[in-house]
Amino acid sequence: PKDCSCTRLFPLQQRSMNTGRKGAKATARPFTLQTLSKLLLPPDQRSFSQDELLSVLFIWRIVVAVIAAVACGTLPATGWMPPAVFFLASILSTVMFYKGYLQIDEDEFGGKSQLLADGSPLSMCAFMVTWIVTYSTAHF
Repeated sequence: PKDCSCTRLFPLQQRSMNTGRKGAKATARPFTLQTLSKLLLPPDQRSFSQDELLSVLFIWRIVVAVIAAVACGTLPATGWMPPAVFFLASILSTVMFYKGYLQIDEDEFGGKSQLLADGSPLSMCAFMVTWIVTYSTAHF
């Protein structure tokens, strides 16, 4: 098919957020190798569209979720502490990633709340599932 491309890894569905527009439909956001290759460019040569940036931050949050879950699951961590550790690690690492490494102005992309909220529920789900599976595998 014509829309099949080797550079398209997978489409990310745009999460339903309150955009303020009535009847706004969710569209697919492609995460391509070209978007990924922009991360390797020097900061002054990078330019992201809002969809590309949200896709990159979404993937970043999932990676952080899996790493934190494996760490918490390998250690005998139970109770409220692992989700709290993940929540703090997710927020701090995301802010450090887009302010420190990507060096973007958050106001150009919808503000801090949009950048931090996008993908949060899915990354929490990824954390919980990975933590439970890792903990159950390592300790039972």
